[in-house]
Formats: sequence, C-alpha cells, structure tokens
Amino acid sequence: MTEEFNVLIAGVGGTGVLTIAHILGSSALSAGLQVVQSELHGMSQRGGSVSTHLRMGTHVYGPTFPEGTGDLLVGMEPIETLRNIESVRNNGIVVFNTYEIRPLSLSILKKDYPSLDLLIQGMKQFCQNVYSVDATTIAKELGVSIVANIVLLGAAMAKGSIPINLETVIEEIKNTVPERFIDLNVKAFQAGLNSVNEL
Repeated sequence: MTEEFNVLIAGVGGTGVLTIAHILGSSALSAGLQVVQSELHGMSQRGGSVSTHLRMGTHVYGPTFPEGTGDLLVGMEPIETLRNIESVRNNGIVVFNTYEIRPLSLSILKKDYPSLDLLIQGMKQFCQNVYSVDATTIAKELGVSIVANIVLLGAAMAKGSIPINLETVIEEIKNTVPERFIDLNVKAFQAGLNSVNEL
C-alpha cells in the first residue's frame, strides 16, 4: 500500500473543489487508508480562489504537505492551477480543467485572460506531467455544467496514479450525490476517465 500520497485540489468557489476532496477522502477511507484533509484555504464564495490539501496512505501526519512535495494537483481552472503549481513535485502529475473563469483581479486591472498555451508553458516549468480536459464542455454535453468537477475527478483517476480503485470511487459518488443525480454523476465520471489530453 502507498505510504503517503499528497493531493492539492485548487479552483474557485462554486466549482466543486470540496466535493472532489470529500469523494476522494471517503474513497481512501473505504480502501483502508489513513486520510487527513486541510481546511479550505481562500474565499469559498463563487469566484474566490479555493484550495485544499488531501493526504492519504498508510502513514500520514499533518493536514498539509510542504511545497514541492505534492503527488497530484487537480485544478478546476487554468489560472488557479498555475497559481498552485509549485505545490507539486517535478515528477508529480497535474490534471486540470481548461475552462476559464475570469478572476476579479484581471477584471479590476482590465487585463486579458492569458492564453492556454502560455499557462501550460508556465505549468511545465515546474511539472513534467501535465494533462488537460475540457471538463466543463463535457459536463454541458451531458446536460449540466455543474458536474464538471466529477468529470475532472474521472480524469484525475485516469492519469493521477491515485492509490484507490475506480469501483470504490464510483461507489462513493453514489453515496455522496442526491439519488436523482447518481446516473448523471456516474456518466460524468466515466466521461472524465476517457477525456484527458497529454500536453
């Protein structure tokens, strides 16, 4: 079993960062791993930067991990992914949603949103393994954009080397979401598994 696996989930308020953390953490517990999660960092209202540390394994101590030691960065938004890129080790893994959510700081300064290519170049200066998925568009194709976080969770499971099997995560999705949305969320997760682009 994995002694320690460190995940940082980053995004903005309202994009489902905590739901991803809850499903992964509960799945890890079901798999018999120790789990420690940090409190939410940042502004939880829609549009504010949000991140949380999730640590799992057989020997896990403390709710946060030092910068540069993360195994996986899951980013719900490109700028927030780049903002948190130094959390992950050079040979770690980054999986992020390409959908842009314009931060308030850019609006105030009247700056353009950076190009995706430029943001990816910045990410790859810190981490070799960067994967993108247009989770929001996939979610919209399934009928509702709110399941973009579950699409991204599927992508993270596909590429992130998370030490939990898929069946355990699917079961935890079923335990977490309202019953009438179970089928939609399972479809979103499965779509995410098959949607990742290596950069």
